[in-house]
Amino acid sequence: MKITSLLKTLTIFTIFSLSVTSCQNELDEPQWQMPLEDAPIRSLSDSRSEISTVGNGECVIGAIQYCGSKLGMKIFREDIINYFDDKIIRSESGSILGISLNTEDWHNGLNHWFNATLPLGQNDLISQIKYNNRIACCRIKPDGVFNVTHAVVLIEVNTYKSQFKYYDPVDPGDHYVYFKNVYDPRIITPKQ
Repeated sequence: MKITSLLKTLTIFTIFSLSVTSCQNELDEPQWQMPLEDAPIRSLSDSRSEISTVGNGECVIGAIQYCGSKLGMKIFREDIINYFDDKIIRSESGSILGISLNTEDWHNGLNHWFNATLPLGQNDLISQIKYNNRIACCRIKPDGVFNVTHAVVLIEVNTYKSQFKYYDPVDPGDHYVYFKNVYDPRIITPKQ
């Protein structure tokens, strides 16, 4: 009698354990059916004491020129350099190492040439690029790199992978960035 009772208890415990394990595995799997959560737009610090330097020297210049070309505008390198003159970091030989920009500098610089609109949230940014064929100039921050950002232009959306495809003015080719790694995006449209 005791063996039968013990077997029943073990059987019930095994079935319960398998149910819990099965439920846990379902919870661990990605929920592709769920709508995207509307994350707020992230900015880099506006504090002058924590200015982020744009890496690769001329990526800001290249990103602005790319946006201009997409809108049928010719923006000269010298005009961009003149606009950002006091924010340019130069080597001893005079070559451009980077441009020191906070969020306000970034926004004002883009608005000098375009209507640069802050998206209402991540879903607005995704929708503007995916459904309205807009581009967005933004900054991305490489993993493990402190106080350095890179200026790129978001051109396509892959919602399945939660990534933007972007144009990199320093390294042309197909590049992708996760939605969460985009900072200070501005939807670019022509000035009116």
